[in-house]
Amino acid sequence: MSDLKDMNVGIEDFKDIIQVIPSYYVDKTSFIKNISKEKVALFTRPRRFGKTLTMSMLKYFFEMNYDNPSDISATVELFKGLDISKDTEFCKQHMGQYPVISLSLKEIKGNDIEDAAKKIGTCFYNSLSKYWKILSKITTLSTDTQNEIEKYKTKINNLKDRNIRNSPEKDLQDITDVLYFLTSAINEAFNKKTIVIIDEYDVPLEKSRGKYYQSMVGFIRDLFSITFKTNDYLEKGFLTGCLRVSRESIFTGLNNIPVYDCTKNEYSELFGFTNNDIVQMLNYYSLSDKFDTIKEWYDGYEIGKSEIYNPYSVNTYIKELLSNRDAIADCAWKNSSSNDFLLEFVNYLPGNEIDDFKKLLDGNTITKELNNTLNYGDLEKHNTADLWSMLYSTGYLTKVGEPTTKGEFVLRIPNEEVKLCFEKKILAYFESSMEYNNYALTLLDLLQECDVNAVASLLNKLLPKYLGLLDVGADKEYVYHSFLLGILTCTNLDIASNKEAGNGFSDISFEVRNTKTNDKIGIIIELKRAKCEDDDSLQEQCAVALKQCRDKKYYQRFTVNPAITKIFMYGVAFCNRKSLVRFEEFNLSLK
Repeated sequence: MSDLKDMNVGIEDFKDIIQVIPSYYVDKTSFIKNISKEKVALFTRPRRFGKTLTMSMLKYFFEMNYDNPSDISATVELFKGLDISKDTEFCKQHMGQYPVISLSLKEIKGNDIEDAAKKIGTCFYNSLSKYWKILSKITTLSTDTQNEIEKYKTKINNLKDRNIRNSPEKDLQDITDVLYFLTSAINEAFNKKTIVIIDEYDVPLEKSRGKYYQSMVGFIRDLFSITFKTNDYLEKGFLTGCLRVSRESIFTGLNNIPVYDCTKNEYSELFGFTNNDIVQMLNYYSLSDKFDTIKEWYDGYEIGKSEIYNPYSVNTYIKELLSNRDAIADCAWKNSSSNDFLLEFVNYLPGNEIDDFKKLLDGNTITKELNNTLNYGDLEKHNTADLWSMLYSTGYLTKVGEPTTKGEFVLRIPNEEVKLCFEKKILAYFESSMEYNNYALTLLDLLQECDVNAVASLLNKLLPKYLGLLDVGADKEYVYHSFLLGILTCTNLDIASNKEAGNGFSDISFEVRNTKTNDKIGIIIELKRAKCEDDDSLQEQCAVALKQCRDKKYYQRFTVNPAITKIFMYGVAFCNRKSLVRFEEFNLSLK
């Protein structure tokens, strides 16, 4: 097998696969001609379905030789022998004829908007430096354009270096027109319009969820609107992502750009592998006897009307087979695709929805309406209808046939790989989260009964179970806050965190109806971290917490509500994985 091309996994640069590290390539170049007819288009597929490699293919095909525009010999050589090279007339017209700006947003994430702004600065710096260098060689550029280039370079460098001048949001707003400016400068230099490619456009939105989502929505929306709307210097625009984020008006004003998602027939075979692709690949490596295994484990995605295999998983398994012909098929894709969104839905699933998961695992189908206007912000609402849409968009489920007359889709688990993913990850989480729910209800009962010793005993049981020693290190009071808040959230009550109350902000507070006494109780929990685990230190911090509740008048949040008949204040002290709890009842007659 030494003369065979390697089967590389994870290489997403087209030139690397074809020339640098010659590897087996499933030829998708025949799609270039149809794609070239689009003005601006969005392609959505699950993660690891070959979107980045496909965008890289487009970049290499269309991009001009900036040093010598008439010389396209390197591009001709790169695509030599591939399907698109057979269309000589099309290649003559379009191969190597355009400036191309290509950005990948998949690394943009952070704990807050400032972290994300730094990542955006780094992304733009790395991706656009090439074009600044190209333009620096153009002696005919106007002085105004040269000055603007320096201004944008400074703005991007400031973001990259965390040199925030105003606020992260304002500084990001200042670069939303950078791609528009760059296309105009390139047009001035080469008298050509530019193709703009943005890969994994929705990753920054996914990663900002629950933290700085609206700020990121504003940045992405303005960036896209300025770049793709009424840009006289734009030749074409291609975007990829996992979801079509439409409800937040990300694509406002782009004249309803076509979105080619998993339900569409157009480009249904552009991403992923077909049966014919698999047969040819296995024949090439003399692995034809593995066809049934690969089909059972990695096939089953119905994209439009086409039957599609997961390319990442197929490549991973074949690479293993080349070193061990007896290798057993396994779940490769689950380790490359985030299922955080799915796990957090578990606590909000009613029993009938859990039954639907069981039906799917038994090999049956379910019928659900899919939300094609879903966005990452919606996930905070934990609407179970959105769960099925996310499972479909991210590749955990696939459709069967066309939608019903009611617009609903028949859904199923596509293959053994995804089924195993559910069994190993999701069902295990169901079991642990149901246990977590039981703990939450027990804690709620104990808080209503004012049984501080039992509350502390329960917390001391849960702390080592769910928190590691590194989690609870010095100055990590927020970890305990998140831990206790997470438990109480499972009660489905309206649990307030850091809510304004009296003269400050109480850590945790909520109202609950005691079903035994019919009292409406307001509960306040203030948390403190002790320096050591001895009872005296813990007692001291409990007292500090209760004093803070009194001094800051946190109880005023509830005294304004005439329905409240009792107010319980808890001081909870933690150190490492030990806790102590103390309690006071506020005298409502003193309000």
